[in-house]
Amino acid sequence: GGMEYRRDRTGADTRRSWLLKNSLSVQDGANARWMGKLNWADSNSAASALAAAKYTEAVVGYAFRPVSNDKLNLLLKYTYLYDLSSPGQVATTEVTPTAVSTTGLDYQQRSQVAAVDATYELTSRWTIGGKLAWRVGELRPSRDDSAPWFKSSAQLAIARVDWNVVRQYDWLLELRTLRAVELHERKSGLLTAGYYHVNENFKIGAGYNFTDFSDDLTDLSYRSRGVFVNVLGKF
Repeated sequence: GGMEYRRDRTGADTRRSWLLKNSLSVQDGANARWMGKLNWADSNSAASALAAAKYTEAVVGYAFRPVSNDKLNLLLKYTYLYDLSSPGQVATTEVTPTAVSTTGLDYQQRSQVAAVDATYELTSRWTIGGKLAWRVGELRPSRDDSAPWFKSSAQLAIARVDWNVVRQYDWLLELRTLRAVELHERKSGLLTAGYYHVNENFKIGAGYNFTDFSDDLTDLSYRSRGVFVNVLGKF
């Protein structure tokens, strides 16, 4: 864990910030592990209340992998997020990198997300898995209390298959679907990637996401389409 206090002064402003970052992992017998983290930030400006930034991310998770059947991996996770981003974070368009807002991202988010992620090794070369996640949240299109909160709920479902093509090379294919409840909208598409095992504890891969949404339901940017590089380690 760690804690930081900052006091920044310029000719036009004085800012005070508190930052907190903690994580915890506890072994629960031979088959499971509890995990959690708490990231919290509060930054206030003497110049204007609109220049404030606040962030809370609290996560509790439970990982289960039975010793008697280590082909199964299961992760349950609950996330609470409150996000009022810094005025220094600005939105851009895809046409030009010029900022379209000088007061930061003009919205607030508070969300609760529950997720279940599981994989099962069918054979030494084939593994199947999936993820289900639910978000119950609210958004507000302002940096202060001038606008009301409105609901923003979503449901995510992912079906996944992994194939060990030959020796150190794997191939992954996912079918993803996202349902935005209040918008009465559903998006679906594929994600695919190839991986190379550098050793038993480390692999690197590259792929393409054909959807514009992330598997993280607190990410509301819808800018996830395209090529990605992924690095995974296990211990």
